[in-house]
Amino acid sequence: MSFYLTGAPNNFVGVNSNVTVVLSERLPLPDLSYHDYISTRPNTNDDIIMLVTNSTPFPIQTNRWYVGIFNQADTDVPVTVQACVGAVYPAIVPLTNAIPFVAGPTNAFVAPPGPPRQFFFQFEVTNEVDAILFEMYNLSGNADLVVQRDLPPTMAPYYGESLRPGTNWEQVVARVSPEVPSLVGNWFVGIYNNEAANVAYTLRAVVSSNGILQSIQEPPVPTVLALPAGQGVLLSWYSIEGEYYEVQSTLPNQVNWQPVPGGLIHASTPLTTFIVTTAAGSLDIYRVIHLSPNNLPGAPLQIQLWTNNQVRISWSSAFPNAILQFANSPFGPWLDANLPATLVGNQYVVFDVIRGAPRFYRLLQ
Repeated sequence: MSFYLTGAPNNFVGVNSNVTVVLSERLPLPDLSYHDYISTRPNTNDDIIMLVTNSTPFPIQTNRWYVGIFNQADTDVPVTVQACVGAVYPAIVPLTNAIPFVAGPTNAFVAPPGPPRQFFFQFEVTNEVDAILFEMYNLSGNADLVVQRDLPPTMAPYYGESLRPGTNWEQVVARVSPEVPSLVGNWFVGIYNNEAANVAYTLRAVVSSNGILQSIQEPPVPTVLALPAGQGVLLSWYSIEGEYYEVQSTLPNQVNWQPVPGGLIHASTPLTTFIVTTAAGSLDIYRVIHLSPNNLPGAPLQIQLWTNNQVRISWSSAFPNAILQFANSPFGPWLDANLPATLVGNQYVVFDVIRGAPRFYRLLQ
């Protein structure tokens, strides 16, 4: 069963305000405080609530269901509502590690308009891994990627979603963390088509290997743009969120690749940019290397006990772009500390609170 809310008739770009849909299996009538299910996609995105036989907390069954639509705007908002009941469970298509699934225009699993309802993809992880990458590319229109764990992503909130505009590559990354200690299990993927017509695409899922989460677009190919007035060059490349990259340079007709100062990048978006300051007339050639977090260039780090149950962490000002990380084990997973740094003399200094469990630190150049 699905309850799908979009904009006014023939409006395929969503509602023109932020609305919320709630659903309950029993009385009293659902509201924003009392409901069994809720769809709260932000801004003007469409909303869907879809139940299948293994939905939680209440799977679909023969019963009367109550739906409420709440408008958060000061004016009326025209919407189109569609309720559907189907006797057939959505098709589940298995994905194979690192093998792209190509859905061309005539493929049975080309993405129809609207949220995923007719089919979903399943990716099973049987061994402990550090990370999983879901990426979608070669799109013929604007479609988004939604991912859920253990159940098909029939409705928000999703475990992860990628909502890049147009035909930009979409990616969702799942990583081991203190909150998510294991990625073993079944992962489900849906294609959310924002167009009025079918959208073709290629979908790929891959687990990390040797500490690296590798895209189909490897090695990274940077775009090089000369900046005006001798400001240097701007490098940009498709990157995987959370991965490490190093910018290197060499002279023409040479293979003496050297790291660019400050060129160790911890990607936070699918498009990474970096400015290289160059001398006038420089003819350097650049490349981007994808690095494993287990083999990163480090820098000296000093740690001291401090007052108020703190530790003082410092490093040389010769490393202005260094990244301070912490972990609860010397074997990781390592996370960016994101602590405010202050320049004291010739050192950068940060403070962290001492906790009940050990915490380990490292500094990436």
